[in-house]
Amino acid sequence: MRTTSIALAVFLAAGAALGQSGDSQHAPPPDYSRQKLQEIFSKIEEPPQHERNIQFTPGAVLFKALGMRWRINYLPFLAPLPGSFRTTTGYNVDPFALTHTEIAQTPRTFAAQRAINAEMKRIERTEREKRAKVVVKP
Repeated sequence: MRTTSIALAVFLAAGAALGQSGDSQHAPPPDYSRQKLQEIFSKIEEPPQHERNIQFTPGAVLFKALGMRWRINYLPFLAPLPGSFRTTTGYNVDPFALTHTEIAQTPRTFAAQRAINAEMKRIERTEREKRAKVVVKP
């Protein structure tokens, strides 16, 4: 333990000794002349680069016209989300479809809904019976 602490102290002292250089006393004095200060602090700004009016990105074209930014997508990025469009089944769009939230209903509303469903089933059954059946005789 003692040798480790002595080795650590020697190592730190050697690092500090290497940090000092003999040339620091003979270093040239700083140059505060007008020419050197202008060279350091003068900054010439370059004119800003203009953005292109039309930008092509994967699946879209962006451009500026008539004081607006336009984006024309030619690739579909997202498929339609459930409940966001009317389907062939003909039910109304439900805003709570994605969260699976049940809408509170009174018993009268529930009974009316059941009556409507029963009537729809009856109409479908009569329509099915009315359809012509093709019979092939051999």
